[in-house]
Amino acid sequence: MPAENERIALERDYSIEEFDRLRAGLVPQEMEDRWFIYFEDPWLFLHRSWTGFCIYRVRFELSGTRARVAEVIVNRRQDQHRGAEGSESLGIVLDAQAGRDTREALLSWVRKQRLRPRE
Repeated sequence: MPAENERIALERDYSIEEFDRLRAGLVPQEMEDRWFIYFEDPWLFLHRSWTGFCIYRVRFELSGTRARVAEVIVNRRQDQHRGAEGSESLGIVLDAQAGRDTREALLSWVRKQRLRPRE
């Protein structure tokens, strides 16, 4: 994670079963797999699979049968990503990795990105 980063808010909590899927991570197998995800307690790291750049660090807190997102740090170095990374896109990635249905959220996010002015 570069020095150019910031904390962002994300309200999410997961069952222990969902959290186990998050902790299991993701090793990209195909070109379409955009993320390399791994867990080093208490942080979940999300790297772009093609570049290897760390885009997110997510810290979880366990409470009973739930795992809650406690802290998120996002990479803000402009030469390492296109800048669309935020809490909404992270929520979709986490929910998908946890096994939740993300179709509607993903479609909504894509529509917003198409309407967003280009920088």
